[in-house]
Amino acid sequence: MVELYACRDDGGTDFNTLIEICMAEGSFNLTSKIIDYETGQMTGWEILDFYSELVKSGYINQLQGHYGRQVRHLMDEGVMDEQGNIVDTSKLTLL
Repeated sequence: MVELYACRDDGGTDFNTLIEICMAEGSFNLTSKIIDYETGQMTGWEILDFYSELVKSGYINQLQGHYGRQVRHLMDEGVMDEQGNIVDTSKLTLL
């Protein structure tokens, strides 16, 4: 079973770096989603769509390790494929 929790900032997240990456690429919508994720304002389905979007856009490789580890876990569990497509949600417990 894969559980998706909203990320809560533990004080170690550098929001300025995350925002700079997204703003430099002209992706303000993604910046808003990162802030929502980091502040725990996303639901489970929104988190899954968010990770899918990060993989499909290629931004997953520019963000801190937490994001990549979460995506790798989703891929290892068969929830998401290497291209970021959501392929099997039967193993999910969305919180």
